[in-house]
Amino acid sequence: MSRLPLLLALIAALLAVTACGDDDPETVTVTETRTQTAPATQPDTTTEPDTTTEPETEKAADCGDVAREGAGVYNVRSEGVDCETAFTVARQWQNECAGEADGSCRVTLGFACKYEQSGYESGDIACTSGARSVTFEAGS
Repeated sequence: MSRLPLLLALIAALLAVTACGDDDPETVTVTETRTQTAPATQPDTTTEPDTTTEPETEKAADCGDVAREGAGVYNVRSEGVDCETAFTVARQWQNECAGEADGSCRVTLGFACKYEQSGYESGDIACTSGARSVTFEAGS
């Protein structure tokens, strides 16, 4: 709401009162009044990220398959890591652990992977690193 009309009316009233109080027509007293108002402010609705806590980890995700068809890695799932990292862990298991006698080992990214046979030429693999996990199936 603009206060300009109120301010102009106040100035006009002051001029009229001041001019009426003096009998000398040559003397005119002008009183200038300035009112400065602060601009209306809106409450700050922006929030800064909370840097006092640890960043939120990725939630559980069904990432999909590494293999397109045939033998390979399928049904990759992750918790605490993004799907790109989960696929990397699964590929590292395939390249670094699948040839091991028990199918279990630690991959380059530091995840400890454990193989458990689930059928003929197929198995379930669980790789963990702290609270982060990647699980998938491998087989032909």
